[in-house]
Amino acid sequence: MAAVRGTENGKAVRLFRALLGVVVVRDLFFMNEPYRLFARPNTFRAPYLEGWPQIPVTPLAPYLAPLLSTLAFLCAFSLIGTSRRRLPTLFLAILYGQVFLSHKGFYTNNGYILLLFLVGASLEAPRDPMPAYPRILLRVLVSTIYGCAVVTKLSWPWLSGTILEASLLKYGTVWTQHVSDTVPHGVAVALAIGTIGVELLLAIGLWFRRTRPIDIGLGIAFHVGIEVLLPVRMFSWLMIASYALFLSNEEVAGLERWRPNSRVLRALAGAGAGVGLA
Repeated sequence: MAAVRGTENGKAVRLFRALLGVVVVRDLFFMNEPYRLFARPNTFRAPYLEGWPQIPVTPLAPYLAPLLSTLAFLCAFSLIGTSRRRLPTLFLAILYGQVFLSHKGFYTNNGYILLLFLVGASLEAPRDPMPAYPRILLRVLVSTIYGCAVVTKLSWPWLSGTILEASLLKYGTVWTQHVSDTVPHGVAVALAIGTIGVELLLAIGLWFRRTRPIDIGLGIAFHVGIEVLLPVRMFSWLMIASYALFLSNEEVAGLERWRPNSRVLRALAGAGAGVGLA
């Protein structure tokens, strides 16, 4: 309890928030669910709540989608390149929260994890020292995601390789187009059991300094493999970004030497506005 109530330097959370900005920029560029949602205000309704009221069409409706899209891009780029990130993070959390409640296609684990990460990152204090609980809660969330993934896979359909084999053939375009039109049973079983082992290691090992470098490298390789073979929208990107939450201040300081200068970051913010307007 003392650790939860204490304070700390916020370098790890700020790095996580910058990486989260990269994930959001990518999602806005390729998917842009907020734009697709607000571009149809006459059907703006939460699909899973009976009787949820529709938002009426207003004279501002044609301008709402590009405006929110531009603001979303600006906020996402500001997470990457500015020190004042709390309000942009909160704006994105509210925007994606509305999308999550109103768009059935967004009602997935990916959208929910992104929303929780944005809410957690918005709790950061504007200056150091900051409360320790936001980072602790986010780290617990990451371990819970991996732990629950392990538990749900402890079933015969997964352990036998049946689910993974069917998924690779149905969704794995890289596998079917460049590897084979079949999945050997032994390969499917090995991948299925290996996935459980990796996720178990990630659920525990990221907490310990001695095992953390190995686990982060293993996690990055694991999620790159998922992204190549079975891409799940932003899931792998979100989980790789979350590894920053487990880094010590010394480890973050080593990474900060690679940070671009302010001119590059301002150029990125301008590019974000241009992409949003486009």
